[in-house]
Amino acid sequence: MFARFFSTPSGPGAADFELLPLRNGVGDQGDSTIDLLVRIHPPKLGQKPERPSLNLCLVLDRSGSMAGAKLHGMLQAAHGVVDNLTSQDYLAVVVFDDQVKTIIPSQLVSNPAALHRILKGVEHGGSTALHAGWLEGATQTAHKLDPGRLNRVLVLTDGEANVGVVEPDVICSDVNGAAQRGVSCTTLGFGDGYNEVLLRSMASSGNGNHYFVETPEQLPGIFNQELGGLVSTIAQQVRLSWESAGSVQVLTSLEKDEKGRLRLNDLMVGNPIVLLLRLTVPAGKVPQATFRLEYQDLATRSRQSQTEQLSLPVLAREEWLKLPLNPEVQEELELWQAAEARAEATMALRQGDNGRARQLIDDALIRIQQLPASGRSLQHRSQLEELQSDISNHRFSVASKKAAMQSHSYSYSSSSSDSDLTPDEILRLLKEQGHFD
Repeated sequence: MFARFFSTPSGPGAADFELLPLRNGVGDQGDSTIDLLVRIHPPKLGQKPERPSLNLCLVLDRSGSMAGAKLHGMLQAAHGVVDNLTSQDYLAVVVFDDQVKTIIPSQLVSNPAALHRILKGVEHGGSTALHAGWLEGATQTAHKLDPGRLNRVLVLTDGEANVGVVEPDVICSDVNGAAQRGVSCTTLGFGDGYNEVLLRSMASSGNGNHYFVETPEQLPGIFNQELGGLVSTIAQQVRLSWESAGSVQVLTSLEKDEKGRLRLNDLMVGNPIVLLLRLTVPAGKVPQATFRLEYQDLATRSRQSQTEQLSLPVLAREEWLKLPLNPEVQEELELWQAAEARAEATMALRQGDNGRARQLIDDALIRIQQLPASGRSLQHRSQLEELQSDISNHRFSVASKKAAMQSHSYSYSSSSSDSDLTPDEILRLLKEQGHFD
């Protein structure tokens, strides 16, 4: 039996979380290292779930390179967003090329037909003022900022930032500042001409998702996926902190807030959050740690918190070495390493080191193939095989963008394949239950 420290929900509808160490104890010689899987479980979807109100801004690239099928697909997806919102939701639309224009100032979606007419008038233009477009989108969202709503900017572009502020560090710092104030950012990269490192970094800094859009036909489905995730959100400002006798290393690529707490993904119905920590406890210290989970409940608009304590026995080294390894933790460690390999492969491909990128993907795939078949391992295996094929067929730019998206998806949500319901299924269920009337 493997150790499992499970926090019982404090009340109906509350989240809970569990701690799973790689081994059930630590050795008695020298410092102790404990690999720990943390899994946070949102409440189950009820018969009549609360559908949160949205405050969105679409920031759409209409530069010259978007002419034709790209522009048509983007606008089709934007029309779909309008159709899936209600009079309780705010929407703004900003378009940009070398200039930025707010074609729909932030407003309640009470007259969808009027919004559709405005979108039909969008035409392609010149260069790519990415930062200025995002900034106007964040400003529009901030006008209606409400902690009880989901406040997000969705940026879609097919190119590099080449007008105005173009420095990635400056752009991401501004995006992070907006996220700290409650305006998150999701990025969508279209085609093979955009900077995947910049867009992934913007999404990470903005506490949002990052998508690679290979063809115009994919756009409506991706917008639906993002919208489905938003309307299934039940808690925001999810934070994890701890007190330990030793040091704690966060293996999963996540950022901390101004108080030193780990910033986690929003809690979404049926979608557990998974992350990995590595505790190092000095010799002679008791291997204990106390973890504290906090989040803002959207339904009650109240701050919730709960704690769980990890405590492991100290064993003689010979006895400790005989302890079996928890297969759940082992699997997650391999999936984390695969995500790290994809992040490294992205950089190698951008630098033209295609051989190193191929080797990173090949090695990660060999390790994943040795894992027992599960939803998560099969998903990662499929993704790695797709990258392997793209590199073999010299689709290096496409492989770089897919690797960046996959690595971000693991780091940011770490759990989409564990979800009981897909975003499209959640969106459909909420529609059936009258939440989009």
